[in-house]
Formats: sequence, structure tokens, C-alpha cells
Amino acid sequence: MKNRSIKSDSARQRLNLYQSLGKLAHVLEANFTTGDTLVTLAYDGAHRPRSRELAACYLRDWLETVRGLRSEQGQGLRYVYGTDCGQEDGGPIHRVVLVATDCDVAAMVALWPYGRASAERLELGDGCRELASLLMREAVEAGHAPVPCGRMWVPSVGLERPGRPHAG
Repeated sequence: MKNRSIKSDSARQRLNLYQSLGKLAHVLEANFTTGDTLVTLAYDGAHRPRSRELAACYLRDWLETVRGLRSEQGQGLRYVYGTDCGQEDGGPIHRVVLVATDCDVAAMVALWPYGRASAERLELGDGCRELASLLMREAVEAGHAPVPCGRMWVPSVGLERPGRPHAG
């Protein structure tokens, strides 16, 4: 078996990136429609996380808070997110695609305590490839995953995963 600690060559990295981008586009097409929400979460200077792992913890905490808000209203939380740490100012940016519900989007955005947050309604038009590229912007620009063997995007539990058999 090949040693996984050895970095893949550049051709393999590009192929992996292309396959991941395609999988993400298929997941987005199967689960999200025009009118769903894209939330962008950024950090200000006082709250900038020291590491990619800490940024992921902050995002998961926010998602759990949003899940609680939606749960109080009898709604679930379905999402896909990507984190971009390659910003000019050095701060990560999280982009989260959420299934639209009756939940107040402004209330969800206000729950982000670390800096700027905004939300916009999705206009998917001809497909989800452009949205997938936005969620994976850092990897697409670099031509490979920012962290070897790391996840470039994360889906919530319960999303339709095209190409996988259904459980149950």
C-alpha cells in the first residue's frame, strides 16, 4: 500500500482537485436551489484565529448555534461550507450554503461574533460549478488542496450525495 504521508505529484493533485470540484457541484445541484442562502463569514483583526483548525472550531460553534435557532422553530439545518484562508489580509473567510427556511437570515448572520457577516440569496442559473469554485476558491487558485489530504469542503449530515447508495 502506498504511504499516505508522501505528497502526491502535481498532476495527481490537479486531478484530485478536479474530482472534488465535480463532487461538490453535484452535491450542490442535488440539494440546493435558487433562493437558498449563501452566508459569508469573515474575521476582524481582534478575532483573527491563530490557525486553520481554530477557524474551523469557530465555524462549527456558529453552525451549532444556528442549528439551535432553527430547531426552536421546528426546522433542520442543511449546509455545505468551504473555508478560504488565502485572503490578502490573512484572515480566513467561511462561505456557507444553507437551505432556505422561514428562519430569519438576519438573525443567523447576527450570531457571528468574530467580524463581518453577510448573506445573499442564491441565483444558481445554469448550474453549481461556479458556486463550487467559490467555495473551493483557495484550492482552485493554488491548483491543489491547501492542506495535503485535507477536506476542501464539508457537507452536513443528511444531504443527498449523488452517486452513493441510499441507506435505509
